[in-house]
Order: sequence, then structure tokens, then C-alpha cells
Amino acid sequence: MPTENSYPGHEPSGVSVSRIIFYGAILISIVFALALFLLASGVIAGSVPDVSPPPSTSLKEPILQVDPVADMAEMDVREDEWLNSYGWVDKDAGIVRIPIDRAIELTAEQGLAVSN
Repeated sequence: MPTENSYPGHEPSGVSVSRIIFYGAILISIVFALALFLLASGVIAGSVPDVSPPPSTSLKEPILQVDPVADMAEMDVREDEWLNSYGWVDKDAGIVRIPIDRAIELTAEQGLAVSN
């Protein structure tokens, strides 16, 4: 009667600890060599370029956005005013803007222009 290990093509149940240690040492060596290379080339540790403005510039306003929530609210008010009012887009060419609700009404009445 055949035993459990006598079948052809069976997988050994043991794990080679020496192979795990060998390949682990190779992996650690590669990671260490890569870290040394990156440190030597300046990619790691303090190689961030200085992005501050030159001291000789005279900036009257901050470079960064101070209050994004207020800026967004102000932009919303300007957009609503622009979308809901009449005004010139190009006075010389005779192009005007109309409120969006009025544009929808006119489109519903007249339809869209169809080009062939």
C-alpha cells in the first residue's frame, strides 16, 4: 500500500529556513544599497529646493489664499449676478448676454438653429 510521500509529484512539506535567510539577506542588502545611493545623490534628506520668493520683491498682497470660503462665496455671488443680468459681451460686435432663465424661455419658444 502506497504511503503519503510515495506519490509522484508531491510537494514537500518542509520549508528551507536557510533559503529564507539567504534571500532575506539579499533583499536587505539591495534596500540598503539603494538607500545609500539615494542619500548620496541628494534625493533624500534635505534636497527640497527653496521656493520662497526673493527678498528683494515688494509684494503688496500675500501669495497664498487667505480665506478660501469667503473667496468662494464672493465668486458665487459674481457668477449669479453675471448669469442673471443683461450686459455687453462685445459692444463693437453687438454681442450681449441675457439672463439664463430668459435664454431658456427663448430657446423653448424659437427652438434651436439647425445647420446642415
